Amino acid sequence: MAICNDRVAMKAGTNAGIIANLLMGLMEEGDAVEKFGKTWCRCSFKSITVIYPFLSMAQVEYAIGLLRDKEIIIRRKLSFGGFDHTNWYAFTEYGRKIIKWGDEHKGYC
Repeated sequence: MAICNDRVAMKAGTNAGIIANLLMGLMEEGDAVEKFGKTWCRCSFKSITVIYPFLSMAQVEYAIGLLRDKEIIIRRKLSFGGFDHTNWYAFTEYGRKIIKWGDEHKGYC
């Protein structure tokens, strides 16, 4: 079962709302690290398609791109291994506000 964050979905689409909810869940479950003043979780496109088999790799890539373009999440490569190219994601301050309250609070319009 997929749970979609409707406030993110209104900004970036349903698939982005589903993925944003997944990333937030990973961070809240403790599968995350604190670096650069943010909470980061790692998640590959492939692992998202395993969790949500109704999403294709292209849909995941597009949804993550929308989340980045709308400045809801940021991406970095934090892995130290030369062969590990898994992306790490963190929510921006704006993204955290949208996840919790939507755009109507704190002057985000």
